[in-house]
Parts: sequence; structure tokens; C-alpha cells
Amino acid sequence: MASSRVGFEEDGTADRETTAKPAGNITISKDEYRPHSARFKGKEYANGFVDGRLISYYFLGPEAPLSKLVHDGIVGFDTEFTVDIEHCCDCENHKMTMRHIADRYTSCASALQQAIAEGVGTLFPTNVVINSSKRRGPRLGSFEVLLSWTHSRVRHDVLLFSKLETRHFPNPPALAQYLYDTLNAVRQVEVFRIIVRGAQTGEPIARALVQLINEDSGNLHSEASTNMAGAVDIKKMPFGPYRVEASCKDSPTPLGIGQAMFHVDGSTPRNICVPLPPVVETGVMLIVLTWASEPLQMMLYIRTPSGLLSAENPVVGSATLKSQGPGFGPVTATLQNPEPGSYHVYVQPTGMWMCSNAQVAVINSQGTNLFSVPEPTESPENVWWDCCCFAIDEQFEMPEGARSRSRVTMEEPGFGEMQVAAIDLLGQRVVGADVSVKEPTGRNDSYGTTDEEGLYKARMPPQAYSVAAHMTGMTSAPTTATLRLDEACIQGYCPLVPETADGHMRVILSWTGDACTPTLCVEQPHAYTRHGPDTEASLNVANIVVSGPHVASILLTAPLANPAHVYVTGLEGKLDKLGLQLSLCPANEPIAIYVPPAGAVGTFWDAVEISSLTDVKEINQVQDTSPATCKSVTVCPLNMGESGARVPNATITMRRKNGVKEEIQLVPGASEEKHTTLPFGEYIASLVANGFLPDERHISVQPEVDTRIGFVVSPESSLAQKHARLALTWARKPDFLELQIVTPEGILNSENTNRGNTRLEMSASGNGYGPMVISFKQPLAGKFKIQVVNTGLKVNGSMLAAQPEVTLHTAKGAMEGFTWRFTEVAAKQDNQPKIVGAGGDIEVWHVATLDIEEHTKFDADSVVATPHDRYTVEATVPEKQGPGGE
Repeated sequence: MASSRVGFEEDGTADRETTAKPAGNITISKDEYRPHSARFKGKEYANGFVDGRLISYYFLGPEAPLSKLVHDGIVGFDTEFTVDIEHCCDCENHKMTMRHIADRYTSCASALQQAIAEGVGTLFPTNVVINSSKRRGPRLGSFEVLLSWTHSRVRHDVLLFSKLETRHFPNPPALAQYLYDTLNAVRQVEVFRIIVRGAQTGEPIARALVQLINEDSGNLHSEASTNMAGAVDIKKMPFGPYRVEASCKDSPTPLGIGQAMFHVDGSTPRNICVPLPPVVETGVMLIVLTWASEPLQMMLYIRTPSGLLSAENPVVGSATLKSQGPGFGPVTATLQNPEPGSYHVYVQPTGMWMCSNAQVAVINSQGTNLFSVPEPTESPENVWWDCCCFAIDEQFEMPEGARSRSRVTMEEPGFGEMQVAAIDLLGQRVVGADVSVKEPTGRNDSYGTTDEEGLYKARMPPQAYSVAAHMTGMTSAPTTATLRLDEACIQGYCPLVPETADGHMRVILSWTGDACTPTLCVEQPHAYTRHGPDTEASLNVANIVVSGPHVASILLTAPLANPAHVYVTGLEGKLDKLGLQLSLCPANEPIAIYVPPAGAVGTFWDAVEISSLTDVKEINQVQDTSPATCKSVTVCPLNMGESGARVPNATITMRRKNGVKEEIQLVPGASEEKHTTLPFGEYIASLVANGFLPDERHISVQPEVDTRIGFVVSPESSLAQKHARLALTWARKPDFLELQIVTPEGILNSENTNRGNTRLEMSASGNGYGPMVISFKQPLAGKFKIQVVNTGLKVNGSMLAAQPEVTLHTAKGAMEGFTWRFTEVAAKQDNQPKIVGAGGDIEVWHVATLDIEEHTKFDADSVVATPHDRYTVEATVPEKQGPGGE
């Protein structure tokens, strides 16, 4: 017998190489190691060990107990093992009679336990138990290793090692390696057959070269040529994953390379089929299903843009399907110049197929994609294998490749639930509405009525459907709802539209997704209408705005007289997932439907321009900049003489600064505010009201600026000739701005309200607009620096877009006005030499310096205004700067 390093000796001497030679009367033969049968004959210990048994670890020949049991098939590939280690313990209690060192036992047991876990434990479920409580003992001086398992309801025990018999400790790595090598012989197939067949003909391919590669190591396992039956047998093939490649140079027609991936274990059939395809040119695609000898038949299904390709329907458009059998396959679908669109591949097996090594190969000119069947999580009978999906473009290619779905389902794959909700214009569901769900071919159409939840449900294959609903007195525009392959359920919404009166048009926006809430906007001359959270924007009372979940509508009462620009804001991500649709419903005319471009991404959808009931220009552009060409304008008239009270019955006229003689009179609104909608541009607003001095104000109408503006005017006879007021007004936001004057006596602001003949007469309310008013009285002379301060830049926002205006009012009306232009501010921001302290929280607009002569009447001859037009961001208010200083 071979030498073995058996470890520590009982007397504590160092390890040494030794032949496993027992003491006493035990003899050693060439092929076995057996204890003295006469001394221990028939004696059975209570712990289950029986003397006289062969110690397998030292019986190294083919007739060793464990090797023989493996050879006889008493060990299966899925056997669960238990390794019992019994070793002496409590050595401190018998150290007077035995020279034991307890650590030697425990360390050896731990080392053996770890070596077994890292070895045979990776092949089989193996439980290592040390000094089991189910056995009596442990015995004095013992280190026994027993392997046990159950096969066909019969328990088997093999004594791997016995210190009581050998008087030595085991070598843990060597013992674990022996166990691994012996049991690993179970994990191989004696003969595995590979069959090569033509992918399109199903005929065996003789003299094909077969190369078998182990996927774990990447090494070539074997190489052989097929016989006349197209088969090659691989002997003693270990368990594991493999890839096989087959080729044939002797074929009369050129053939490509066939590939297959499969797994070999004790439960799989011991054969596999490899399809050998022809050389595939551009415009041709093969989808090939193969498997082992069992089950006898498997059914391939391919859902194409034109229909379902199957054995029952073997021709769909240019796609054909051909089946071979019984067993192995191949089942081959040939797609000649395949139709662009989405394809879905799935398989229905028959019988027990969970270990069939089935696979689908998707082959085109770009290469081969292989998909192997997963292990079923449900019952292996009457289930479906959802295999893969892919999309084909106009060039007959798969730009994104084939995507594995790799799942087993109890229902036919590729179907989802379509839920159609009939809703009114408030978004409320309607019960009892008739619903139709249609697709282009008409083969999968479905009809029904909404239930008590206002829903109609139908199980449909994935594709785009035209969904509509109707009931007495109302109908819906057909809505496109797309059921995608990865969606188990999708909900479509059909807004029911009542009849539209003559001369009117209803604009309806509907959507299915919940990622955002779109806002429908309609621009008309002098009227801006939209639905959404900003109710202040719904200003045109002639148009009726109605909205709810997944729907918004605006009734245009006179589209012929007022052309309209329609667009949508508030969008996010890919618009395809939102299911956006714009429906135009004119009186006595067909409903027109518009959807965003496919694959579009953006935050604005510029949809259409409506000139009349029948004249609609489609724009259909998705962009990240607003398509608005005008903006709502609100002007709030403020009474300088009554703490900023609203001015009643004021008439405000807007005219363009570019010389256009268009005049627009603002309509009155809530709280005497005036509203209109104006195209983008620069305007002069003129205000006339009984009892007030007429005045003008500059207003900029731009996308970036706030056009809700305060406009301050003076009552008649409220100012004497030697009395003047400086007033600050601005937009609705920010809530508060402060007007300050630096006088020779110091700064005048909300904390210092009097400086000589200059005093703060009125402070803004803190709700936007203003005004803030500072009063001047004679005698007064000198230079006075004017500045506007925003002390809450980071909290309240910037005043840059608030259109602040500072105006000097005298007994004759507004004498001088200073308005900060947003465009100039933006230019200065881009070129930053005059913006200092950018890390501060205080905005300062350095407005101008007033040079006032002594005893003046506050007229143009005695007051000189020098504008500064300078903007800074600072850490503190610049209180100490002198009048007129930069």
C-alpha cells in the first residue's frame, strides 16, 4: 500500500512519514488494511462503529468499501452525506493515565471539517458533525471518521479513519482529498451523445467536426467528427457547463458554425442536438429550437408584427416555420426580409422537460445569440418558456441585439391586461360606456362595457391599440394605448366629449402615465388660457377650462375670430411612456388627433396653431424651451396717497415701444388688477383714473421676467410745488424690496425713517408690488444717492426679473423714472466686472444720484438725475457710501 502522512503519534512525538502500520496483532495485506478479526469479532459498539469493517481511507484499491459502493451505484449525484467525527475530549480528567494533548484533537477535527467543506462539500450537500450527541462517547483516545448516507431508503456507513485501530491521527487534507476524488467519480456521464443536424433540413450531418469546450475552465475538453448518423459519443464526461461548436467543410452547400450551450448532470438526458445553419446573408434570420431526446416534442412560437408564427400557423408574411422530431428538433423559423418591429419568442414543451437542455438560437448576419431554458420554478408540466425578444429595423438588423427574458410561466407569455377607463372631462370614471379595443389586423379586437369601476378589462397581446368609448350624447376620440411586452397591465383613458356648440372647438389633452401632470396651454390674442396649478394664468373668462386626472380640456368659444396657439408644458422624460394625445373637437367636424413624435424627450410639446374650425396647422415639436410667444400681464394700480391702496376704475393702455401704434386696453379683474395677454416685447403702460395724475411705466414682456407689475400714481393736489415723492414698485415677487436714500445726514431706510426734510412716508406691505415711498420737502439741497436693496436674495429670490421701477413724483406728475432692464442685468451677469461679493445674500441696485438745488420747486431745471445702473451682490448693506459714490 502507498505511504500516507498520518499525523501525530499517540506518544506526542513529532510528525513523521510512516507506512500505516498498526500495532498488536493487526496485519496488513497488499490491498487492504483490516483490524484483527479474532480479537474484536462480532463486537458492535453502541455508537454504531462495528469492528472488523474495512477502513476505507487505507484501502486504496478498486475494491475499497467506498469506491465499490460508488461503482455499484449506491451513491447518487444528489446524495446528501453526513461525516461524523468522534474524538477524545476532557483530556484533563485522564492525564494521569494517558499522555493526551487536547488541542491536538480539537485542531485536527477543525482542520478536517474545513477541508471537507472546501472539498466534497462543493459537490454534495455534506454535514460534518463533531462528537454527535446522538452517539455514546466519545471513547478514550479516539479520533474516528464515519461517512453515512441513505440510498433507496437504506442507510450506508463507511468508516473512513480510525485512530483506535491505527494509533495515529489522520492527515486532514489527504483524507478530505481522498473523499473528494472518490465521490467525484459519481459526477460524470459514462457516455454523452452529441447529434448534429441541419438547421433548415433537420437531416443528420456526417463528418462534422465537433469541439467541446468546458465553460468553467474555458479549455477544450474533446474534439471528434460525427459518424454517418451525425452523432459523436463523448465518454466519461464530467458534470458541468459546456459549449459545443460544430462545422462541416464537406457539405455540398456552404454551412455556417453551429453552436449549443448545455449543462451535464445526473438529471439531464445524456444527449443534445446542435443545429448547423447555412451561411446567413443580410436580410435573413433563423430562429432555431433544439433540445435532447426528451421530451418528444416542443412547440416554437414567434409573435411578429404581422401575427403569431407557430406550427398551427406556419406562414406569417415572409416568415415560415418548419418542425422536426420526435426529440432533438430542430424547429426552425426562417424570416426572409423580416418586417421592422418587435418580435417575441417563446416555447411550449410537452411532458417532463425541466432538464431537456433546450435552447433557442437567434441567427443573422451579425452573429448568433443563444438562450438556454431556465430551471422551472413551477410544475414542469403544462408551462411555457418565455425565451427572448428583439427589434428589427429597416436594414433588417437588430440594433440592440436579442434580449433574454429567461422565465417559466404557467400562462402563455406575451399577454397583458388592458384596462380601459371611460372618463368625463373632470376625470371621473363613467359606468356603462361602450368600449372598443382595436389593432390594425383586426384579429385581436375586443369589445365590451365598463364595469361598476368604470373599467373594461381584456387580456391582449403586446402591441399598439386604438381605444375608444361612447355612450348616448357623448363620444371619445380614439386613443392609442400601447401594451408593452414587459408590462403585466396597462391602463388607457378615453375622455367622453359632449356635443360641441356651433362655432366652438373643444381642445382636449389626455395622457396615461403618472410620471408628471402635463399642462395644456392655449394662446390667443389678448387672452391666455391654461389648466394646471397656476390658476392665476386662466385669465380668459370667455374660454371654459375643465380638468381632472388624466384629462384637461379648454372650450374655445370663438376660434374663428381668435386664432389659437396650443402647446403643452410640464413634461418629463420620454413622452412615449406618457401616452400624450391632443384631440381637437370642432362643432360638426371630424375629431383631429395629434401625438408627439415617437421617442421624443423634452419638457414642452408645441402642438398646433388653430386659425379656424377647419384650418389647423400642425407644429408637433418637442423641445426644452418654451414655445410661448406671449405672456399674461397683470398690472396692479397703486395709490401713492393712501398707503398703496388699489386705484379703482383705472384705465391702462399698453403700446409697444418700437413704434407700433397698437393700443390695448386692459380689462378689470379681481382687486382692481388689470389683465391681458401680450406678445413678447417692450411696452409703455399708460394709466388714467379720475382724481389721479396720469402716469406711464415701462413693462418688459419676456419669458424670464415677472409680468405681474405694480404701477404707482399720485392723487391730484396731493403734492405741493415744494414737495416730491420717490416711489418704488416691482412685480408680485419677491415679497419685499427696500428703497433707500443716502443723504448728507446719513442713510434713510425702514430703520431710519427721518433725515432732515427727507422721511420714509410709506413702507411696502410685504406682499409684493410695493409701493415704498420716500418724501422730500424744501428747504433741501445736495446729492442724494438712491438704491434698492433685497436683503433676502437666497430666501425670497432675486429682484432681477421683478422689473423694479423707481419714480420721482412732483405736483405735476411723474418727473423722472428709473427702470432696471432685465436684458441689461443679464448682460452684466454674463460679464461680471461690476458684480462684487458674489457669495453674499444682499442684492443692491444702485439706481441714481439726485442733485437737488436749494429752494427748488422740484422741476427739471432744479433737479438733475444721474443714473448709475449698477448691480452688486454684497455681504452687507452699503450704508456708508457717500451720495453719488460708486
